[in-house]
Amino acid sequence: AQFGQMHQSWFARFVPLPSGIASHDTFARVFRILDAQEVERACQCWLQQLAGQVQGTVAIDGKSVRGSRKGDVPKALHMVSAWA
Repeated sequence: AQFGQMHQSWFARFVPLPSGIASHDTFARVFRILDAQEVERACQCWLQQLAGQVQGTVAIDGKSVRGSRKGDVPKALHMVSAWA
């Protein structure tokens, strides 16, 4: 939500935002109902489309999100970023 608010004018170029950027709580509700396996499949499909199109160096960084392994969550959340 904070990132969206900071870049609202850029997002508005692509999607109408008559009520502005959604709240943190709205994003949390959406992320809770997403099917993680389906999101993973979509990301893999998108990455396969990009494979072979990037020239030069690709910097990859991985992180485990602190505090994400709490309660009934079996594993910590891991994020990977790639910059070309």
